[in-house]
Amino acid sequence: MCTFVHVTDERCVSTGNAWKIHVPAANLFGPSTAQTLIDLASPVVPVSEYGIMTEGDFSHGLARRISLDVVVHAAGQGLSRARLGAIVRQALVFGKNIKYANSPISKQVHSGRGVDIVVGLVYLREADRDGAFWVCRFQWISPDYEADPILAFEGVEDGSGLIIDWNGRAELAQFFDCRRLTKSEYLENLDVLLVRIGQAITAMEKMFTSDGANADNLANICRDFEESWDKSSTSPPECDRLDRKVQELLATVGNAGLIWDQRSTRGMVSTRNFIRQYLEQSIRLVQAIGLYREDVN
Repeated sequence: MCTFVHVTDERCVSTGNAWKIHVPAANLFGPSTAQTLIDLASPVVPVSEYGIMTEGDFSHGLARRISLDVVVHAAGQGLSRARLGAIVRQALVFGKNIKYANSPISKQVHSGRGVDIVVGLVYLREADRDGAFWVCRFQWISPDYEADPILAFEGVEDGSGLIIDWNGRAELAQFFDCRRLTKSEYLENLDVLLVRIGQAITAMEKMFTSDGANADNLANICRDFEESWDKSSTSPPECDRLDRKVQELLATVGNAGLIWDQRSTRGMVSTRNFIRQYLEQSIRLVQAIGLYREDVN
């Protein structure tokens, strides 16, 4: 059995010839005191030492998922793992409290719900983001999350649900470089996707132009559309803004199929209302993708 106490001037008591300090018997090394030890080992990091460059909402179904890109402003000084860990934990606090939603629909679905999952990448320079040269990545899964199991990172876990992975950085960077498409390849794939979106939009429109006899196929059409995009490929840097809209369109259509699958528990009136919103959002995204596509050209 091992106990501990944080040594401070206030806790040290003079005995005349030496010093003594009280070590509470309740301060046992173990899961119950893990966060206390983490806090003691983590230095306070000024917000000027890092920046959260992007925040993403990749919520799906009932899981509210947030992603972060964090860039450290090292100013030429070395950074220990303890200091980077402190930056990660401060960024995590930001991620847990984030209110950003990628669409009004996502905001409505997850209104009043806390964040279930936060994932992030930490870079030492802004320029490293294009090549995926992250120094560490992290993932936090809420202890209250009870849905389908989530594949966790391999790394150092702190007992609060946070895992920091310090390994595999070079391998991931090489993977991104190998899978990064040229602009012409990316736009060619996009053209194929835009042909398929017409079928998904038509399927959603049938919810409001018929008695729903053909609606049973809606979930399959939406799922096929979402899965038709090659998620293993990476967009070229000049298509980043365009790709964010593409990813939002994929999630919107995929969620429409998911909502239709859940119609027995949600009720038909609520389901149709959601489908209508997903339909309107999909049409707006297709228009936005067209405008971004012109900018890329």
